[in-house]
Amino acid sequence: MRKGWVIGIIVLFISIGNLSSVSSKDISISDDKILEYNPEIEPLDEYEEIITFIEGWCDLIRVKRRGIFIHFDVELYADTWGLIIKGIRKPFNTFEEDVLKVNIPCFIGIFSNMGQPYRVDGIAFGNIEWITEWS
Repeated sequence: MRKGWVIGIIVLFISIGNLSSVSSKDISISDDKILEYNPEIEPLDEYEEIITFIEGWCDLIRVKRRGIFIHFDVELYADTWGLIIKGIRKPFNTFEEDVLKVNIPCFIGIFSNMGQPYRVDGIAFGNIEWITEWS
């Protein structure tokens, strides 16, 4: 039973990755030149995170809607502690960053609230935003 679930989840991730985000307009690519301009086509350097693992310590946690294990619209601030994000993004490459601030649309995991610093362990779904240094 579990083997079937694991295979099903793997097939789901592969099928999500193969979905095309390009518009339905007909374009022709020849010698790296696009023959028709289409502003809806995203450049390849804009990535979209599929799944991100977040672990470490942070100074401040802001959550708009909090559940037991599922949290929405989460902001994590890690000024003095180490917060690491690792994940997979489209077009299928991996990344790992030490971050100072992360905005997460949907977070499944736990925050330990035994005083500062807060321990964070979980998985973020969706396109997250983060900064690695204050400007």
